[in-house]
Parts: sequence; C-alpha cells; structure tokens
Amino acid sequence: MRLPRRASLAAALAILACGCGTEAAGSGGEPASAVPARSPYDEATRNGGDSAPHQGENNAWKNRAPLSAEDERLGRAAEAKVRPALSRLRERHDFAVTSVERTLLGLGYARDRVQVQSFRTGASGTAPAPGVVFVVLVGTRACVHGDIRPSRLLIEVEGTTREGTCLEPFTH
Repeated sequence: MRLPRRASLAAALAILACGCGTEAAGSGGEPASAVPARSPYDEATRNGGDSAPHQGENNAWKNRAPLSAEDERLGRAAEAKVRPALSRLRERHDFAVTSVERTLLGLGYARDRVQVQSFRTGASGTAPAPGVVFVVLVGTRACVHGDIRPSRLLIEVEGTTREGTCLEPFTH
C-alpha cells in the first residue's frame, strides 16, 4: 500500500517530532526526565476540576479571615439574637429590605454595621427575587450574614473576606 505524498510527509514529521525534546537544555546530552511538559490547565484540572489555570488566585480575595475567639463568641451571640427575629419575618412572608433592616437595627446593631440588599437572581444578577441578603458586622471582623427568602433562612458566621468585606458582590 502506497501512501499519498502528503501523508508520507506528515508521517515522517511525526516520527521526527517524537525524537525531539529528549535532551534538557544545557544538559550536555543527558536525557531529560520522562515527565511531559505541563499545560497551565493541568493544575486546574488535575483534581477533576474544570476551571481556568488561575481560578484560585483570581478568587483568593473571597477567602475568609480567621476569627479570634472573641469574634467567634460575638458572632455566635449575634446569630442567636438575629435568627429568631428574622424567622418571625419569614413566617409573615415579609422579605422587604426595609423590614429586615428595621429588625436588625431594632436588635441594637449600629447602622454602619448592618447591610441589607435585595436578593438577585439570573445570569446578570439583576433580576429581583423575593428575599434579601443581610450582614451584621460584630467585633473586629465577624460577619453574621446570610439570606432570608420563602424557601429558607440562612445565617452564617465567618470572618471578613481578604478585602475586608462581608458580602461578595453580585457578579455575572
């Protein structure tokens, strides 16, 4: 069987390419290690992930600061105070920003330590949905945050992000 000329040329180039790259630069002819070169995507996909090569670096700002024992104590105390108050709002199906804000301020938290905003959905994060996202900052860096909506009341106690914030911005 005779291969067409282009196929023969491609086969010859493939055979030559197999022999290339077996010596490390400056090694004086010693064979290079058998470990293949790594793609930047290898690191991201090695553990079964399917993300960009710098996903971890790009999202490092989301990592939460550890809480001191005192901030942990203050955060848990605030959670215990906030949960029943927001549970009552949820039972009344009151998911208004003003209602949640009024409730949190009524528990004695300062206005500059409370943040409440509409819950957003959709690919662009702009479609309003029933519910709100809230934060109460207590101590030095304890974020008591979560959301209240028809399907649930979520409250978490964590440290601030690396940027010093409690809420991640809505993104697309």
